[in-house]
Amino acid sequence: MNQQESVELPAWLPASKKSAFFGHLLLSIVIFLLLAGVIYFYWFPGGLFAAAGGWEGIRIVAGVDLVLGPLLMVVIYNVSKKPLLIVIDVIIVLVIQLSCLGAGVYIVYQERPAAVVFIGGDPLIKKRKELESYKNSEGIVEKLTLHSPSFYYLNIPKTELDDFLLLIGRQFDVLAAKTQYYESLPTDQKRLRKVLGRELKECVEVQIVSAYSEGKICFNPSDFSFGNFKKAQEKFSEKKSN
Repeated sequence: MNQQESVELPAWLPASKKSAFFGHLLLSIVIFLLLAGVIYFYWFPGGLFAAAGGWEGIRIVAGVDLVLGPLLMVVIYNVSKKPLLIVIDVIIVLVIQLSCLGAGVYIVYQERPAAVVFIGGDPLIKKRKELESYKNSEGIVEKLTLHSPSFYYLNIPKTELDDFLLLIGRQFDVLAAKTQYYESLPTDQKRLRKVLGRELKECVEVQIVSAYSEGKICFNPSDFSFGNFKKAQEKFSEKKSN
């Protein structure tokens, strides 16, 4: 009776649902930490993690990797099955988890700050798909790196009076679409001071706008890094309209 229950499992297979769950959870934690490191240090570096949706990206990866995978394992794993069938079940769980995880990581990658565009001395965060939607942006998109944001500023010719009026009115989203004005953010301190319109110091406080948040952030002109971010209580656009 209950011949299936007496089947001895190989030493490399967990002997119970509990051990299968915790073993899978441990592996998922290792994968999560690796992905979280990429997200935190490369895709959303420094203050961009809080300002540009890094937390949202972490939640997506954690939900798939730390919840879905281990939960499927504890539901499907059955020690009363033959070892071959258990292995097949484990493979199915891994395929489902990795497929969902891959989709989640792809979403996070697409939402990462692909470019930081300084307009009127303040940075505007742009995703790759936003840049791709702009006319004549092929040259800009080709220069984007896979691992970290690219830095640009908008150099509007003095003859373009209409665009200068948009700049004065802080219509940054409209101006961001004019990729013909994009130039790489200069490393020369004199030129950079002119672009930012501020004296250069270790923490230049600028107003940052992304699809996820708006607020003030510290920009370090020596290495183009961002520090502490303070979320605005009210959006800059709403303040302007009021």
